[in-house]
Amino acid sequence: MGEALSPPYLSRAIPTLTAAAERWPHVGSDYLYPLLKQHPQLAVQAGNAALLALAMQESADTDALEAIETLLPNGPHADLAGGIAAITHRVIGPRIERTDNLRLHAMYRTELAERLYRAGFHERAADMARNGVEIWRQLADFDPFFNVPLLASSLNWYGAYLAELGQREEALETAEEAVALNRRLIDGDHATSLDEQRLAEALGNLATRLSEVGRGAEALAAAEESAAIRDRLGTGGVRFYVSEDATAQLNLGARLADQGRTEEALAATERAVIGFRKTVEVNPAAHTFDLAMALNNYGTHLFKADRLAEALAAAEESVTLWRQLVLKWSLAHEQGLAMALFNLGTFKVAAGYQAEAYAATEESAGIYRKLAAGNPAANDESLATVLGRLTTLLQSEERYAEALPITTETVAVCRRLVAADPAAHEAGLAHALFEQGMMLSGCNRELEARFAVEEAIDIRRRLAGANPAAHLPRLAQALYALGLLKYNMHDDMSDVLNTLSESMVIYQRLAAADPETFADTAWEVRATFAELLPEAEGRSRSRRFGRAP
Repeated sequence: MGEALSPPYLSRAIPTLTAAAERWPHVGSDYLYPLLKQHPQLAVQAGNAALLALAMQESADTDALEAIETLLPNGPHADLAGGIAAITHRVIGPRIERTDNLRLHAMYRTELAERLYRAGFHERAADMARNGVEIWRQLADFDPFFNVPLLASSLNWYGAYLAELGQREEALETAEEAVALNRRLIDGDHATSLDEQRLAEALGNLATRLSEVGRGAEALAAAEESAAIRDRLGTGGVRFYVSEDATAQLNLGARLADQGRTEEALAATERAVIGFRKTVEVNPAAHTFDLAMALNNYGTHLFKADRLAEALAAAEESVTLWRQLVLKWSLAHEQGLAMALFNLGTFKVAAGYQAEAYAATEESAGIYRKLAAGNPAANDESLATVLGRLTTLLQSEERYAEALPITTETVAVCRRLVAADPAAHEAGLAHALFEQGMMLSGCNRELEARFAVEEAIDIRRRLAGANPAAHLPRLAQALYALGLLKYNMHDDMSDVLNTLSESMVIYQRLAAADPETFADTAWEVRATFAELLPEAEGRSRSRRFGRAP
């Protein structure tokens, strides 16, 4: 059976033969696997579903799977991600069992982890990578010259996997170790431009990890050092792939944006978008993901620069690309689609398209709910943010009854976040409780509203004691709301006025320091206090609880 007898259309028979082999094993042993051993490219041409089906065949011929694996594309591949991971997973186990070579063990685990990660199996990828890192450590102790670069590279990947699982501090520690190892290589007697490229890549990863834990200034410094190394190497004649340059610019743009340097962030991200458009023209399966991510960031930066029409266009294109990716392999791309939909909803609100904004945000929330159910550590924070936006959209139309269950869900999510990391999420819980109080009051459930707002005040009072600048405005807002609630519930007037007085004093201090932001609200609270001060028994108490400023 020669190549001439294996035209491409034969690949269309592979799914049928695979299904038949599951029911009648002789179809596999007599027809399917001999064909694939001679022409393994047919399995790759048959597509993702065929590769998955072959990998799941208990009686699959190992030699045929090995032959297929050698032809699988390296790097990202949107069309085949799941099948690539499944075939690789099937063949790596036997390979490891066949050898005592620790270096091969580490290489196989590192390769499988990367392919699992690209297919969205982040937890399995992290477990596999952890084993690989442990082996690379042993090898680096024995022969650092050959193995320290590979240990550093595996740490870079391992950090990315941990970050996807929401283990941000551990991911940061891993990225810091990778940078430290690469710096040692640069300081060595045999340093090469390749070592410098590896350091630049490690610094880019470190910048992302630092940003994820809120250390924006350090993240930008790492990204700028990475860019400086690349610029120096480029001046010296080193050539980079277009995708590498675009990735570096995308990272730099994100870090610049974190520090409020919007115009610089726009310029860097625009270069990334241009670069990824070029790579998508050549290899869409490998780089559509990159372009979708770049367009999402680009839209955000355009929005911050008050270029709303362009931001909408970028966001809509990003959502379109993410939808294409999700259709091909949802597991790896749903999070990206959810993020892009949230941003699109933000821009739609600003453009006055309220209904479209709600639809996009609601779809985003649905995806994040699903993701958080499987991996709360990585998705609860985003879910809380999106649910908060849904509440705001509904409240703007006074749809309190619809918003109430969403605020209740938000509070539950925020409580989970606080249980894991109180310092990072107590302020978010306080805000969610306050919003829940607003919706409860809008539904005439004043007592429950009061409980929610009082809990928010307890949290905000404690936070304001440690950081007044960050939390006093929110504390004053909640106190004002509580004062009005007490009034509506016919509390003793002295208690009502004491609560309003505390809010008024805080707002007056805030207005003295920043009149542009707080003067109007300070006046409103003072006017409310003055209106209620002379009130005595028998006066009308029909004032309704509106939204506190």
